[in-house]
Amino acid sequence: MADKDEVTLPVLVFDKTEWQADALCKEYPEVNFFNDSRTAKQICQMCAVKQECLEFAIKNDIRDGVWGGMLHKERKTVIL
Repeated sequence: MADKDEVTLPVLVFDKTEWQADALCKEYPEVNFFNDSRTAKQICQMCAVKQECLEFAIKNDIRDGVWGGMLHKERKTVIL
């Protein structure tokens, strides 16, 4: 039973997906996929799971960073 003064915050949980194990971005820890969009997009173009990544970002309404080779403003135009 929780203490009456204890606050429980909601937790955002994403399903772990198999495609993430094959994501090329994890091999580039020096690249910031949230600020360096040009380099991030170049890496994404070579990634075997680019489509899965893009679909994940769109389905989960991820608004920050490059996912599937696109920024949020670009992902908004994609229809799955």
